[in-house]
Amino acid sequence: MNALQLLADLALVHEDAGLAAEWLARVLQVHGEAAPGSRLAQLQGQLARLQDDGPRSQSLLQGRADYFKQLDEAATDYAWSAQLDLAYSQVLMGETAAAQASLGLAEQRRPKAMPDGHPLDALTALLRARLQAKRADDPAVLAAWAALRRAQGRSVAGPPALAPQAPSASLGGLFF
Repeated sequence: MNALQLLADLALVHEDAGLAAEWLARVLQVHGEAAPGSRLAQLQGQLARLQDDGPRSQSLLQGRADYFKQLDEAATDYAWSAQLDLAYSQVLMGETAAAQASLGLAEQRRPKAMPDGHPLDALTALLRARLQAKRADDPAVLAAWAALRRAQGRSVAGPPALAPQAPSASLGGLFF
């Protein structure tokens, strides 16, 4: 990842769509269009999610997740993260069956050597709770949100970023 992409990623961590769009536009000026499945395409998918463009987000993030299917070693931290990134957009879009399938693939892509309790484990629990509850303000979802925030070493303040009207680009830099 180059410096411009890192700046765009940082803007997404801080949920700044304008700044992220500006940095991503500069990346595209310098390097051209994002290759399907690239980290740049993933950043564009996260920006689309933040801008409430679910179909574009899902398309770009699906490409990133599919990229890892072709690799010999599908169970990597990057593959796991990409699959959960896609599942997050699918949950926001209300695509329950697709989200459940993505969560199943994410479990297969979780590196076996990864210790239990990783923040992505907490994200998986949050997305599963949200799919079961059907509402972002359900007590089980709020408890899972609090567990994710604690796993990230963050305060629990604020509502979960699971309502379609309040998406997060990267849930505080959770995806890589």
